Amino acid sequence: MDAKNRRLQMRIAWRGNVKLMFTDGDLMDAIIADISEVGCGFRTERAIEPGLPVVIDGTGFRGDGVVCYCYPHLGGFLVGVELHQPN
Repeated sequence: MDAKNRRLQMRIAWRGNVKLMFTDGDLMDAIIADISEVGCGFRTERAIEPGLPVVIDGTGFRGDGVVCYCYPHLGGFLVGVELHQPN
């Protein structure tokens, strides 16, 4: 079974620009690669350390989560963020 078939939540291919904000005040531009109810994938120009908390700020969307993975992809990086679920 490949990774795509193991996903528990359906992911939607989505494109859009967002700002990623970190607790130290650093901002980073990112492009949404895909999104689901529990997480988002982003393309970035810089690597992000897994485990870092992040706030995602986009047009009509704001969320927060934790970076789960980051690996080189097509001259940049692919970053996965697990979203915090509202209580």
